[in-house]
Amino acid sequence: MEHSAASPMEIIEGKAAITPTKRTTTVHEYSVVAKSPSRLLENTLYFPGWKVYIDGIQKGIQFQDPAYRGLITFNMTEGQHDVRVVFEDTKLRRIADLISIVSIGILAVGVVGGLLWGKKK
Repeated sequence: MEHSAASPMEIIEGKAAITPTKRTTTVHEYSVVAKSPSRLLENTLYFPGWKVYIDGIQKGIQFQDPAYRGLITFNMTEGQHDVRVVFEDTKLRRIADLISIVSIGILAVGVVGGLLWGKKK
């Protein structure tokens, strides 16, 4: 990001009140009261794995808006909502983690086996 945002979440269109409730590096939670259908901007750079849940239901996000390129934007209906923006593992990341764990295991077995083999001679 070229500059810091004024707030972690902003209203792009519509009328709403946003109250942050929790913010960690991978979980951003808000209570939102939308007085009309609204479009919101989460001032977080999009990377595969970021997802938006409104009242526990995953919603579609946009990150290609020319005015907010790379930032997460999403639509919300009128009413009171709990919004959760979460960074989750992708399938590719899970596979890469598994490959890493298996590789470390093979390396450990090789090192221990090599040490034991060397002592027998």
